[in-house]
Amino acid sequence: MISLLTKQKLAKAAGLAVALFIAAMNGGAAAETAEGDTGALTIVSGGVSRAVIVVPERASSVEKHAANTLAEYVKKSTGAELPVVTKETVTEASKETAMPTGSENQTGAGSGTEAEVHGGTPDAATSDAGRIVIEVGMAHDDPRSEAMLQGMKEDGFVIRPYENGLVIAGPAPSGTANGVYAFLERFVGVRWLMPGPDGEDVPQLADLVVPLREVKEEPAFFSRMLGSGPTPPNAQDWNDWLDRNRLEGHIRFQHNLVNLFPPSVYGSSHPEFYPTRGGQRYIPPDDAAAGWQPCFTAPGLAEEAIAAIVRYFDEHPEERSYSLAVNDGGGFCEAQPDHPDYPGKLNSLGLPDMSDLYYRWVNRVVEGVLRVHPDKWFGVLAYDEVYDPPSFPLHPRVVPFVTKDRLSWADRRTAADDKALLAEWRSKSANVAWYDYLYGSPYLVPRMYVHLMADNYRYASRLGVVAHYGELYPNWGEGPKPWIAAKLMWDPQLDADGLLREWCERAVGSKAAPDLVAYYAIWEKFWTKTAPRTSWFEGSKTSTYLAFDSADYLEAVSRKDIADSRRLLESAAAKAATEPQKARARILLQAFDYYEASVLSYPRPQPSPTSSARALSMLDQVERDLISGEAMRQTRFSFIERHRSDPMLALPLDPNAYSPAWSAWSPETFWRLADYIRTRERKGGPVRKRIDAMAQNAPAPIRQYARLLQSAGGGARSLVANGSFDIGKSSAAHWTHWIAHTGTIRRVTERAGTGPASLKLEGVDRGGPAQVVRVEPGLLAARVKYAMSERYIGKGKIGLTLNLRDGNGSLLASLRAPAVRLAARSGAWNDAVAIFDVPESVDGKRPATGQFVVVAERLSGSAAALYLDDVELYQSADVQTFKIR
Repeated sequence: MISLLTKQKLAKAAGLAVALFIAAMNGGAAAETAEGDTGALTIVSGGVSRAVIVVPERASSVEKHAANTLAEYVKKSTGAELPVVTKETVTEASKETAMPTGSENQTGAGSGTEAEVHGGTPDAATSDAGRIVIEVGMAHDDPRSEAMLQGMKEDGFVIRPYENGLVIAGPAPSGTANGVYAFLERFVGVRWLMPGPDGEDVPQLADLVVPLREVKEEPAFFSRMLGSGPTPPNAQDWNDWLDRNRLEGHIRFQHNLVNLFPPSVYGSSHPEFYPTRGGQRYIPPDDAAAGWQPCFTAPGLAEEAIAAIVRYFDEHPEERSYSLAVNDGGGFCEAQPDHPDYPGKLNSLGLPDMSDLYYRWVNRVVEGVLRVHPDKWFGVLAYDEVYDPPSFPLHPRVVPFVTKDRLSWADRRTAADDKALLAEWRSKSANVAWYDYLYGSPYLVPRMYVHLMADNYRYASRLGVVAHYGELYPNWGEGPKPWIAAKLMWDPQLDADGLLREWCERAVGSKAAPDLVAYYAIWEKFWTKTAPRTSWFEGSKTSTYLAFDSADYLEAVSRKDIADSRRLLESAAAKAATEPQKARARILLQAFDYYEASVLSYPRPQPSPTSSARALSMLDQVERDLISGEAMRQTRFSFIERHRSDPMLALPLDPNAYSPAWSAWSPETFWRLADYIRTRERKGGPVRKRIDAMAQNAPAPIRQYARLLQSAGGGARSLVANGSFDIGKSSAAHWTHWIAHTGTIRRVTERAGTGPASLKLEGVDRGGPAQVVRVEPGLLAARVKYAMSERYIGKGKIGLTLNLRDGNGSLLASLRAPAVRLAARSGAWNDAVAIFDVPESVDGKRPATGQFVVVAERLSGSAAALYLDDVELYQSADVQTFKIR
């Protein structure tokens, strides 16, 4: 869930004083004070510098970097050089810069009164009364600034102008740096819209004038971070963008138990710390960071954790926090029904409720560590099996990050249920944090919902949420979304419309901005109004995150929205005035190429035909989709490859691995046509005649599709034997009942789609029925009926896989259809379908057989059972005579 890059940034920030934040957690959002706003300091006049930047003698690396950044951007804006010096070199610096002296350094009336200068001029500036001294950090004793900083969150800051100088300081280096970035935004007008040179907007100024007005700000959430996913091509630009938008992570909370209990250390000495699978002890490899947990009820596990963490803090006294977060992917020992500590109930996500067992262990470990290191903090993830709060209070030194894709709050009932659970968390924990899934990648159209995001952040602030992490995986075609998220994490009271307009105006200019605002409005409407009405949304809205591994939401994207989007982006690009504006407009337009190709290549299923005329129309559409859809599919693939190293257009999650793949064919449409031919079309009817003609005379891909329809719809024998599981006793004849680790598969007669029997899968973590068949190159259509025993809200999925093997039985490739979330179609019998395209060869070897597998996932711990029936598998008519192995 959290990339190495983000871990490094969190590690850099975790050494800060988290305790100071927690003590001031209820401080609320940003604030500003204004006194004596009757004068100003002229930092640059006519492109000539009138100031010097001073850092403390023992400035931290963060403060030095911030000071250099201040000088860098003042120069970019005005052309003026502001030397960066320490206190001892102020006098020498003034000689070198030969700054003018006298009252011309100020503008406005009445600027010399005691009330206006707020405490007078510090000694650092007395060497040259005409020079402006900008202190980055506290370079001298300044009681007023120190008083303003008293009790602030560590990332907060003050900007305090006085008669002949300026202090930018925070309670800690991160706050001082935030003050510098805020100064550049507020007074120079700089915006860091996206990472890298193309993403920054720096106004060109001749003069830089700062009013004599104190600014005091601190963030609503003490820790704020966005995760990039795998290290991006522009790693340094990304880190700079995070810093300059005041995003700092101050507590560790990432998946970590694999690091606390590395199998190479404890596998031999304490095998009881690890789970059992299939009755055998499972010692995972050290790099297996998912799919297993240590056995929290194992004797000595807590004591070993305490000792290891105490050693860690002994060796790293600068660290303030430690993560006790579970590994990803479940795999709790105690979630097995035969375990003596099996909880016997499901949580609000439909998963085994492990919260009491896990958080009791967390409390025990924390109490043990605090006896030795009483000032430390501990982050955890309230995630999947431990998503619900425990029945008892969590230790006040623990910060749980409650995980949820809060785009799901577009659904009012889901929002109400989640808010009730968060209120329960607040009753059990002094410090509740949010973990959100703000995903850009791997989604295939801009996932905009900034107004809902703003509502969510304001609610979080009211609730007393103390920290926020957003798993972003940025797709910069989403433009303002990450920037707005950063602003709202600092101050959730900001206006989303104002932020959106500001980003668009700064990105492409005032003339082009309305087009860009309208473009993003299309996609905000889609995600908050249209998508929530789809089965895609309904099937995953109660889960931790929405089904990013399914592209079914593309069925709801209108072609008009795509056409309007391109028109608006092209208009914005034409209206952009400056070269930086044109560059940003080009980035957004190029990113849209990928969105457009994804939508236009996606094979939308057509409804079941009710007449021969409708079936013939569907065949016409199939032919059109093949031509246009295949071209767009190739455009999509070429975009991915072409931009892998592009700092703005590379997708952090490789779409070939994380995004669902599809062919030019809709398997749903195929099977609806096949069923029509079987049940409604007479011999010699117009639809059969049309398919026969296509099978003889159409171009090769369409000819192959038509021959596949002839097989599936024309009475050919399915390639699989005993597809209805009617033959057998406890197991089905001809089928292998494959189970990866846990669960059972049985042939039963209590429920069936057709005939007397079906297969019943219970508690299966991953597995299903498998059968080997002969295959030939070309299209292969598959279908299986499935049903759940009861309403299901868990994370279980069903998918179809074809494992291709050569004549020696060696695996060549695995063809996988996109999996279906069982919660999306819980209840009656449904179809899982696929069309596989078997290649002529894989690495020079011809496929000889295919192991067909109906794969069920994540059913372990659920009380619901999955029933399977009526498996069908066909190849085109000219290769349909193969015998079943």
